[in-house]
Amino acid sequence: MALTKCPVDQSEMRQIQDKGIALDWCDLCDGIWLDPGELARLSRTTVDIPNLLPKPAPARTHESSKTPQCPRCNVPLEEILYEQAGSLQVDRCPGCHGLWLERGELQEIYDAAGRKLRMSGSGEPAAPADNSSDSLGTTVLITVLILLAGLIAILVIWIFQRPL
Repeated sequence: MALTKCPVDQSEMRQIQDKGIALDWCDLCDGIWLDPGELARLSRTTVDIPNLLPKPAPARTHESSKTPQCPRCNVPLEEILYEQAGSLQVDRCPGCHGLWLERGELQEIYDAAGRKLRMSGSGEPAAPADNSSDSLGTTVLITVLILLAGLIAILVIWIFQRPL
């Protein structure tokens, strides 16, 4: 596939891998282009935009005065509301339904999904952290504390039941 041009600054984006998904990353503006279905796979939802509003959200201002163009179809992107992340507006191609996420928007989507985005040492996004290890660690800690409390209770009972 040919290199993709950034919808905002027209620089060539490079592909990065995130959980086996090839994302197009702009080094200049830190934006990410997602082809249809990629955001759903990354955020572990069934669709890219849950509860998609039937019409675009009210216009917002972009850092540049030009409306971003789809890097695949070369048509203006429309702004839509990503309802799960409060008032987050993302850019979507009305033709191919690809998504343009500006700096920080992927993290907002992960936060809304209860997940965290890790950053690799180079400053680009790495695979989202899987919170299941956090819950496993909490479960192990609680189990250890319960066992420790039980051992202390047995020790106290044994001490007070011994003849003096």
